Amino acid sequence: MDTMEDRTEFLNYINSRPLDVHRWSEYSEVNEFVNEIYNELISIKGHETTSKKLVKVIILDLYVAWCADTDLMLNQDTTNYILGKQLLKLLKA
Repeated sequence: MDTMEDRTEFLNYINSRPLDVHRWSEYSEVNEFVNEIYNELISIKGHETTSKKLVKVIILDLYVAWCADTDLMLNQDTTNYILGKQLLKLLKA
């Protein structure tokens, strides 16, 4: 680690966990909140085909991570084939 940026990136990686692609909720308050964010997101050029299910999973898991530790970050291990397949399934749903 040569620079401060490298150290910061390493510390962020240590304080992270994989995205939980199975996070879900049926609470009406959650659905309303997700709908608001989703509608804003698809209004942005290039995001018209974004999956609402994927948005919901990411928002919920970010919230759970933040509740556990406000500095906790989520990551996707790009070498994890199973997680990649699960994310693709969510994108296509």
